[in-house]
Amino acid sequence: MPEFGALSQARAQDFPRNLVSLSERMGAWSTPVEFRAWACLSHELVHYLQDLTTGVGHWDHRVREEARPRLLGAAKFLCKSRLVDFPSDVGHSELNDRLLMLVGKALPKERLDSLREKAAPLLARADAVDKFRIESVLEGEAAALVLAQVIRIKGATKAQWQILNDNMGVWHPDYMPAEYGSLWDEVQAVMTGEGELDIDGPQLDKFLLLFAQILGTIADISCAHPPPEMLEERGEDRSEYEPGLRFLRLLGAITQLSRESSILLLEAVGRHDREQAERLMLEASSYPYPPRDSVYEAWLPSFEGSDSRIDALRAETCRIRLENPSAWTEKSLFSIVEHKLPFTIIGPEGFTSIGQRWEHLEPRQGAELYVDLTRHSMEDAALSLFFETGRFVCPLGLGRVCDSASDACREGLRRPTDFPASPGCKARQRLENAGFDLGVAN
Repeated sequence: MPEFGALSQARAQDFPRNLVSLSERMGAWSTPVEFRAWACLSHELVHYLQDLTTGVGHWDHRVREEARPRLLGAAKFLCKSRLVDFPSDVGHSELNDRLLMLVGKALPKERLDSLREKAAPLLARADAVDKFRIESVLEGEAAALVLAQVIRIKGATKAQWQILNDNMGVWHPDYMPAEYGSLWDEVQAVMTGEGELDIDGPQLDKFLLLFAQILGTIADISCAHPPPEMLEERGEDRSEYEPGLRFLRLLGAITQLSRESSILLLEAVGRHDREQAERLMLEASSYPYPPRDSVYEAWLPSFEGSDSRIDALRAETCRIRLENPSAWTEKSLFSIVEHKLPFTIIGPEGFTSIGQRWEHLEPRQGAELYVDLTRHSMEDAALSLFFETGRFVCPLGLGRVCDSASDACREGLRRPTDFPASPGCKARQRLENAGFDLGVAN
C-alpha cells in the first residue's frame, strides 16, 4: 500500500481522474501538486505491480513469510526486555542475506561482489556495475513506464504543458537521480549505437516510447526470479538471476541480433508481444535463462492452497501471466482495472480502496483480504521498529481510522511505551493481543 510524500499526496479522486487522463490521452492536472500526485501515483503503482506480479516480489514475500514467526518472536522478546536500543540486528542480518529487494548499504557485500565478478566481462568500465544494482532495475522500469504515459498525452492546455515541463524531475529519467535514469541511458546507447537522435517532435516521441517499452520488457523479464525449487531442479545458483546481471546480459543479447531479428524484436515490443520479444533475446543470451512462463508456472504451487488471501492474490497474478504472457506489458492504472486487482491508498483522507472494490472477491473474501493486509501491515511496522528503521509508523494512524492517533504515530513511534494508552490506541490493542508487552504508556 504505497505511501506518498507531503508534496504528492494521493487522494481518492486521483484514481478515476488519472484513469480518464490515460484513456483519453489528456492532461488531468491544474496545479504542480496535482501533476506530481499524478506522476507519483503512476510511479508507485509500477512498484506495487513489481512486488505483486514478478518473481522478485514473490521471492521476497516467501522469504519474509518464512521468517515472520521467528522475527515476531524475537521482537516480542526485545519488547519485553527493555534493555536494547532499536533497531536491533538480532536475527535480521540472515533475512537480508536472502531478500532481493535491498538498496544501498543493505545489499550484502557478497552479493555485490558476485555481481561485479559476473558483470565485469560485459562492461567497458568496472565501476559501471553500480548502474545494474537491483534498485536501478526497479526504479528504471518505473521511470520509463511513467515517461511512456507522459509521451502518450496528446491533449493538454498550454498551462498544463508548462507544469509538466517545470516538473521533469518527477517523470523524465534524464532529469531524475542516477538510479532512475542509468538503465535508460544504457538502453538508449544500445538502440542508437552510442549516437545522438537528431530528431525532434512526434518522431522523437515515437523513438522514446519504443525505448521505454524495450526497457520495461527487459526489466520485467529480469525480475522473473525462479522459486528455490526450480533453482535446485536446474542445479543453478541464484546469483545468476541477479536482476541487474540478467538485464545486462539481455541488453547484450540485443547487440548480437541480426538485422532481421532486431527488426522482429522492435516489432514485437511495439505490439506488446513480450513472448516473441523474450524468445528473440533468450536465443542470443550468453546465459540459458528459462522463459518466464515456466518461472511463473513454478511459482504457482507456492501460493495455491494457502489460507492467506494475500497468497491467493499472488496465485491469481501467476495465472494471469500464464494465460496472457503480455498481461503486465505496462504496469499501470489500466492493469489494476483490467485484472481487478485491489489497491489501497493511505492518504490524507484515510484508507481508499481503488481499482476494484474489495467485494469483487465476494464479500467474505474481500473482508478476509482486508484483515490479512491490516495484520501484515501492523506486523511489518513492528518489525521495522525493532529490526529496520527504529520507528513504528502506524498504518491505522496513516489511514485516519484510529481516533487516538497523533502526528507521532504517523511519523513513527520509537519506543514501545510511546504507544498511546489503551483502549484508545488500536495499534496497542492489536499488538498486545498478539503477545507484545508494550508497557505503560508515557
